[in-house]
Amino acid sequence: MPHQPGRRRFTAGAASVFASAGVWSAAAAQPDAQNNGSNVLRVLAVAAETGFDPAATADLYSNRISAHIFEALLDYDPLAMPVRLVPLTAAALPEVSADFRTWTVRLQRGILFADDPAFKGQPRELVAEDYVYALKRHFDP
Repeated sequence: MPHQPGRRRFTAGAASVFASAGVWSAAAAQPDAQNNGSNVLRVLAVAAETGFDPAATADLYSNRISAHIFEALLDYDPLAMPVRLVPLTAAALPEVSADFRTWTVRLQRGILFADDPAFKGQPRELVAEDYVYALKRHFDP
């Protein structure tokens, strides 16, 4: 059979996709005896993360973890064709002014941060200023 480089590349690429899918699926949340039976997710990564600050990290592994910690205003509908945006923490899609210079995004009510000593142990609701702060930090870390 003659050499078919395109086919070999596809086979190697497909093998790496299936191998990585196996790693992710093998990392299911299971009760952990060390953490009093709480669920712990363990994920194998080739390199260590460099941090969890979205404004200061730029590597693949840190960004992948951060994407699971921080929720955006909008997300892509994974099943839609053609691709379309859907609200995630926003209440609806942005309202855009006629000149496209003003975008108004309303947030869903009832989205709470995890209890933390930074909030004096009380739940705190997500507010627009949280996104303003995050955007300013992103452009001027």
